[in-house]
Amino acid sequence: MLSTFETRLDRRETGPETGQFLSAFAELYGTVERSLYAERVKGGTRNELKRDFQRRFGINARQFNSVWTGLDGKIRARKEGYKREREELESKIRRAKKDISKAQKKTESFVVHQKKRRLIGLGHRLERVKEAMKRDIPPLCFGSKKRFRAQFDGREHSGWLGKWRKARSSQIYLVGSKDETAGCQVCQLTRVAGQLVLNIRVPSALQERFGKGVSIPIPAFKYGQDVIDAALESNALRAQFKRKDMQQEHGTDLYKDLGRALTYRFVHDKKGWRILVSVEREKASIIKVSREALGGIGIDINVDHVALVDMDRHGNPVHTMRIPWNTRGKSTGQSLALTRDVAKQIVTYAREREKPIIHERLDFKQKKRDLKTAGENRRLSSFAYSTLISAIQACAFREGVETFSVNPAYTSVIGRVKFARRYGLGSHQAAALAIARRHFRFNERVPMRPAPVFFGRYHVTFWPLEKMAGEHVWKRWARVNRNLQRQIASVRRSSPTRSSGLGDELDCSPAQAVAGSP
Repeated sequence: MLSTFETRLDRRETGPETGQFLSAFAELYGTVERSLYAERVKGGTRNELKRDFQRRFGINARQFNSVWTGLDGKIRARKEGYKREREELESKIRRAKKDISKAQKKTESFVVHQKKRRLIGLGHRLERVKEAMKRDIPPLCFGSKKRFRAQFDGREHSGWLGKWRKARSSQIYLVGSKDETAGCQVCQLTRVAGQLVLNIRVPSALQERFGKGVSIPIPAFKYGQDVIDAALESNALRAQFKRKDMQQEHGTDLYKDLGRALTYRFVHDKKGWRILVSVEREKASIIKVSREALGGIGIDINVDHVALVDMDRHGNPVHTMRIPWNTRGKSTGQSLALTRDVAKQIVTYAREREKPIIHERLDFKQKKRDLKTAGENRRLSSFAYSTLISAIQACAFREGVETFSVNPAYTSVIGRVKFARRYGLGSHQAAALAIARRHFRFNERVPMRPAPVFFGRYHVTFWPLEKMAGEHVWKRWARVNRNLQRQIASVRRSSPTRSSGLGDELDCSPAQAVAGSP
């Protein structure tokens, strides 16, 4: 697993020269990156551009490779963003068409007109996204669109150009390789008299001002220093065993299993320069503590909480938890801190029980389909959802807890119908149990007897459907889900007190739901 650790430069120890060098290097890096993007749009090949850029901008081959790799990452991220945006727009268009047909039946001409205007706007946005997806190199805005559009705001226009240029030249990305000395040829981390020192090779375009190399003392990493030290030691052993005398004594292939790449990113923000080091953790150092023979921990991620169910080896729940996770109204840093705390709480529980964690395979499209209101969709963003799963996987990897992902198809309806009433679980906890059982391949057969199914403060009766020949069990569950949704819609329409739209958010047990059911 690739892990990234961070530290921040101390201005009192580094001095103003270090800041001047990093600013000049970042400006050069940003110029090369934007020029390379323009040439790639024109269709230039890597080898041709590599030779040309080395001459034009005074950089070496490894520095060019770093710029190319960083730009590749931005291009891939933009393409994935377009795919996600297209899917969301298509989903909104389908929903808008349904809303228009419903409004036309009620002869609400003004509402129909406004919804048609919105539908046309969504169609135009979808066409623009499809046109952008046809390009091999999608359009990019260096420095972010938000800062670019600030020039049109009268309140932000003063000093805009300087801020814009600073934002476009605020990062340096130096890619490493385990074949290179200390894991990176252009930036090497060493320890001198107990002090960590970064030795950076200066591009030839800046050597007249700063010399051929710059050494920067940096503080120790608050987290991950042991991982970085292990990587440096592995790289030193790789260099030692690559010597001819060592190969003759110990074999020629021993060094191939040693060495790890260290990739460096320098980021400038309001407080100064941050240094982020990415390194792959060594699998041999992780001791596995989880055992599938004991059962598993199923989790269901929701808008404001995570439902956790501890399942034994027979598929029965032995303990449930509801972990609050509400990132609404919080800053990015606050949301990230809360997400990591939730992940640590989940992994700590799993480690104590010595059981693996089972979660839904990352399918945000399906997750948003399960949410009923626009407010829920806004509150559970794709970034927050993927960040929580990544945090759980990273924390579990460090603690030696295994994680598994399963297809999330119909886990909510399976939990409601089969397990909620049987075990007295809430709807989300029942879904978490269905997720855990799916990994262990317990049966998901549709029940053959009628039973009450609870939707918040409403309940309807589940009636078994006739089984069709050759029908997959998930197709049958799809028919069950459609039937239940029709019933609950009918109950809500006939209820004297209309629902507030929060019925499906409630995570109460069937016993609690009966008291408030109509």
